[in-house]
Amino acid sequence: MHVNLNFWKYKGDVHLDDNRVYVTACCEGDEVDGLDRLPITEILNKLKTEFSSWTFVAPDTFDGGAHGSFNIFMTSQAIRFDCYDMSHNDINLLRNVMLDFDCPFYDPLLSFRFV
Repeated sequence: MHVNLNFWKYKGDVHLDDNRVYVTACCEGDEVDGLDRLPITEILNKLKTEFSSWTFVAPDTFDGGAHGSFNIFMTSQAIRFDCYDMSHNDINLLRNVMLDFDCPFYDPLLSFRFV
């Protein structure tokens, strides 16, 4: 099963069309006025800690063997995790890591951002 998880953080009281932000920032990798810059190094370090039993294969890939894998698409403003054959617990762990950085999850299938 393949799931993608998308995250960004708005500046202050900015609210934009979430689907446009998803397409522009998480798919095309373009900057969006109104989004905060993310602490990419700190996020990667937290992922390496939380997924310490997984193999960090490349700057953008974690392999958990029988637990699945995920790739990371990152810009300075948005992160998308492409998850393959991962358990719900591991997927929720990714969501929780990003919540620690005040980045709620956006689900493009539902066109809904969980804030």
